[in-house]
This record gives sequence, C-alpha cells and structure tokens, in this order.
Amino acid sequence: MKKRELASQVVQSLKLKVKTRNLATADEWQCTCPFHTDKTPSMYIAPEKFVYHCFSCQAQGSLSSLYYTMTGRSFYKDYNIVNDEFTAFSFDTSPYEATDNSKLPADLYVRDIQGEIVDADKHPTSIKYLRSRGIPFDIARSMKMGFMKQGVINGVRGKDGNLYPVWYNRLTIPIYEGGVMLSMEGRDAVGGQDSKVLYARNTTVQTLYDIDVLNKEEPLYVVEGLTKLAVLRTDPFFKNSTATFGAGLNARQLYLLSQFDQVIMIPDADDAGMRSIRRLKENMDHEFKILELPKLGIKDVGDIPQKLHTTVVDLRRRGWGRTLKSSLSLVFY
Repeated sequence: MKKRELASQVVQSLKLKVKTRNLATADEWQCTCPFHTDKTPSMYIAPEKFVYHCFSCQAQGSLSSLYYTMTGRSFYKDYNIVNDEFTAFSFDTSPYEATDNSKLPADLYVRDIQGEIVDADKHPTSIKYLRSRGIPFDIARSMKMGFMKQGVINGVRGKDGNLYPVWYNRLTIPIYEGGVMLSMEGRDAVGGQDSKVLYARNTTVQTLYDIDVLNKEEPLYVVEGLTKLAVLRTDPFFKNSTATFGAGLNARQLYLLSQFDQVIMIPDADDAGMRSIRRLKENMDHEFKILELPKLGIKDVGDIPQKLHTTVVDLRRRGWGRTLKSSLSLVFY
C-alpha cells in the first residue's frame, strides 16, 4: 500500500478534521490540530513524506508517532507493516527541524510569486483590515505589509493545469533572515476563508521576525503573531520586538532566543500561551521574564485597540510593563 493511501487511512481512523478536499492529489493536507484548541486549522500533513507539522503549537513528527500518541497502539502492528530498516527508510520520519540551529535548509525560501502584491496602505480592502486591527499605516509600511487580491506563492501545477495553492484577498507580510525571504505570511483580510493564516509552501518559519535587525544587547519583547507585533510596535518603547509565528517554539527559535541578553515574553492569556512559556522554561539555559497582559478581559496584545479602545502607549503610561515576572518563580504542575 502506498504512503498516501496509508496516510488517508490514518487520518480517517483518527477522525482528524481535514479541510483539504482532494486528498488524492494535494501535496499537503490541512487539518485541525488535535493537541490544542484550533479554530483555524493549523496542522499540515505531507502524505508522501508521512509526516505532520502544526504551525501553531509546533507539534510534529511521523504519522505513525501521531497514531501512537492518540491511540496508544502501534501503527505498524495495526496496519500489518514490518517495521525494519527498509520500512523506516521508506517512511521518511525526518522532522522539519533544522539539524544545525545556526543555519537553515538552503532550499526553504520564497522562490516564486505569481500575482501582484500592492502596498497594504494602497488597497481599500487591506486599509479596512488595518484600521479594524488598529495598525497604523507607518507600522504597516515598516513591516512591508502588502495585499494580494489573487496569486500563487511557490505554487505547483496540478493535473488540471492550474496552480495551487492560490491566495485570495490576503494581507501579506514577508519574513526575512540573512537578507533572504524565508517565507511569507498571508492573513485573511476579508473573513470567511478556511484558513485565517497561510504560509508559502516549501518555506520555513524557524526564525524570529526581523532577526537581522534585532539588538541582542537590549531587552527583546516577544509575542506570538505578526499582527500582534504590529500593534505592540505602535509604542516606540517596544521597538526591539519580534514574533514567533504561533504559540509553539521550535528548536531553532529557542536557540536564537538564547543569544539575547534579556528576553521578555508577552504570552497570550490562554492555554497555548502558557504551554509556550513552559517550553521556554524547560529549554532556555538562562532566566527570561514575562510581561503579563492587564487583567481587563483581553486575550492578546492585538485586543488592546480593538477591545480596550486605547493605545499601547497609553496603557504603558498607566503602568503596564512596570512589573515583570521572573521565569525562576514559575511553577508548573
């Protein structure tokens, strides 16, 4: 039985909620991650490689390991597969992580953009989106935000001759390291799309946003997402700041964070945010600090203009940011 057919059976037996319609031809299957509350599907399965990866919580590995985690049973035994060295070679379970955290795989980057990307402050749809999120135009320009009405990034041509995957009405934010565009984030700017956030296929986000210009000797403020970062940067006090593209922290991001003299995390006020703090504490070799959100009924930094109807500058002037919690005082049960 081919790996794609086995992958399909595993997905069905685990009752994963798959959003991809054509499992027979799609190179990646998008589905809801079973390890956290996943309102917008963030797990991707590569059926031909027999691996999975969640861009939100960073869960990843082979489908056989996923099967064991969720059922407690052996995938090889249940599917009558001989688990020998030849089978292991056939079922490539190599993780997405870089083996050398000082470098990135040379073949993972944005190679091809087909479609027009205009400046985000020049298109009415993205202007409306920016205003709804409380993101000023100068911040959008500094982060090179754009808008793609329709296009393809690192697309592949299907049997029907069309290019996949196609992006529609997406706010685009390029992600660079070493002067190379490693990836591009595309956020649903109109609402109602299956995926709120997409990343260009065959790229990587095993980096920190703006890593090329961050000052390692100054306090580094860290949030999960790029739109949250845009809101945070409306206050020049938080200029030296970055995003991790989700609540999960991959091994390379942990490596990069360890190079900064002082790391200050601003986690979302939810379970995923606490899991990222736990992972950081378990893997960082020196102390970091936590800046908690004010107890005002907001979940993340992006809620400050939307729900509190105020600015980050005003909130900080009223006292937010003066009290930092040390990671040394954190206790997890």
